[in-house]
Amino acid sequence: EEMIPELIVPNLEGCDLKPYVSYAVKDIYQDELTSQDLFNAIYGPKIVADYKAGKLDEQGNSTEPSENEKLTSEEAYLRARQTGSDIFQGGEPENKLWKLDIPVGKAT
Repeated sequence: EEMIPELIVPNLEGCDLKPYVSYAVKDIYQDELTSQDLFNAIYGPKIVADYKAGKLDEQGNSTEPSENEKLTSEEAYLRARQTGSDIFQGGEPENKLWKLDIPVGKAT
């Protein structure tokens, strides 16, 4: 019997304590997502690629629009509110430079 461990667990019902988070956790900093950031993330790469490939008409519209570019404002509004439509999951962005010459986030 001495070799069998005995676990004593307190009853935590009604306890106001919060889960423990180690101080060794890396801080994550992410600026507020602005409408400009969202535009840059969704449309920016395609606009830059179309510009470099010469695929823009006289008004600056793509001659080969993507599915997102074909949406009406009402369709885009509804799609943005669908479950799973989040493009940013938090944490660190995959590419901090975004490979665009457009400022992203708030200037510090």
